[in-house]
Amino acid sequence: MTKCTDPNSFPGAISDIIDLVGKPEMCAVSGRAERTQNQWADPETPTVPNLRQALALDALFIQRERERREGLNQGGVIRPPILTVYQNLLEKKCGTLVTAQADYAFPGTVLTEMLDISEAVGCFSAALRDATTPTSPAGVGLSEIERKETLRALKSVRDELDDMEAAIRASDKGAPHV
Repeated sequence: MTKCTDPNSFPGAISDIIDLVGKPEMCAVSGRAERTQNQWADPETPTVPNLRQALALDALFIQRERERREGLNQGGVIRPPILTVYQNLLEKKCGTLVTAQADYAFPGTVLTEMLDISEAVGCFSAALRDATTPTSPAGVGLSEIERKETLRALKSVRDELDDMEAAIRASDKGAPHV
């Protein structure tokens, strides 16, 4: 049985990195075996990468995601998964918004971000529709896998909204917003 991993957790962040770069490259960068990568991605195992490993893994993610987006001619803010989880946990603990300016952001245009938002909302709607049809594995409820996929799709919508904000902030005041 596949375990459901919260996308806003350290195991979820590791799973995102594995999905993008693969375990062999993660092993090379972190200096740890594939078994350790599996433990880091397991929501029932309390192990996490140390700070040096987390930094290396997030840097690898940024590099590979930038390459992927450039190949697709896409902009957007690249969110390093481990740092994002850490930032969200810190915000919850402190009860205040924690922000960090990053040089790994390269926003698209307002028009491309609007299209990305539409696509993300469509994917979220499809995931939720598919997960709640009477013929889905859990019927009109959500199975663990359906819950995970729906939460990932919802996270994608939030990320695209953040990308739109970055595109608006980066646009020239005198230039058309398209």
